[in-house]
Amino acid sequence: MYNKTKNLIKDNMKTKERKRYEAIIERYEQYIKVDPENAISHNNLGTAYGSLKDYNNAMGCFLVAIKLDPKEALAYNNLGCTYALLGKHIEGIGFFKTAIKLDPKYALAYNNLGKSYTISGKHVKGIGCFHKAIKLDRMCLHAHGNLCDAHNSLKDYKKKLRFYERAIKRAPKDANSYYYRGMIYSALGKHVKAIKDYTEAIGLDPDFARAYNKRGDSYAHIGKRDEAMLDYDEALKIDPDFAQVQKKRKILFLALNKKNT
Repeated sequence: MYNKTKNLIKDNMKTKERKRYEAIIERYEQYIKVDPENAISHNNLGTAYGSLKDYNNAMGCFLVAIKLDPKEALAYNNLGCTYALLGKHIEGIGFFKTAIKLDPKYALAYNNLGKSYTISGKHVKGIGCFHKAIKLDRMCLHAHGNLCDAHNSLKDYKKKLRFYERAIKRAPKDANSYYYRGMIYSALGKHVKAIKDYTEAIGLDPDFARAYNKRGDSYAHIGKRDEAMLDYDEALKIDPDFAQVQKKRKILFLALNKKNT
């Protein structure tokens, strides 16, 4: 009975969602009748079609938008996404690159390009794109998740270290490269080296809460609990809602109190 009810609710939500997008499509079709040269309306119409998985109509709308405004990066990105959803990642890569050429600060396009690269087996290129997306927009959550997935697919730690050594040579002031190399050293149990890299990352970006968190972990692993506590405190000053750090700090606080009694 519970599963039936759950499925009915789910179906009802899908129906409501479909009707909402159908209404959006109808609205933009009316806009286009009034102003057929408006590239944004064609782009938004394509997005609505894409939400209904009507990819052929979506592509047609994005192509019209690009024809009307060849410098509209959003339409190129959306067209790339449509190709990616159809499994045509090589074609999608070209459109993402064009979007980035038109708008070099387009973090989401870098993320989407990285995703297509990693699915195509080009993990190193994908990781580079995710880093760029995060550098442009620290709140680009998709890029953080995709970067984690890309790292997990690179199971060879030596290959990962070589990648970040090259990245640091190319961009010695990129805090993220030191941070991720530190994470590899942590995974290998080389916590002294990890601490050095996290410290470099913090020096380049003093508000890097995740670097304080990971350096605190490495300090805790080598028995430097006081230093770990200081780093957890610093991470929480920067990001008071950092739940993972809150939990670890509480455990460490109890351990230190026990030690002192």
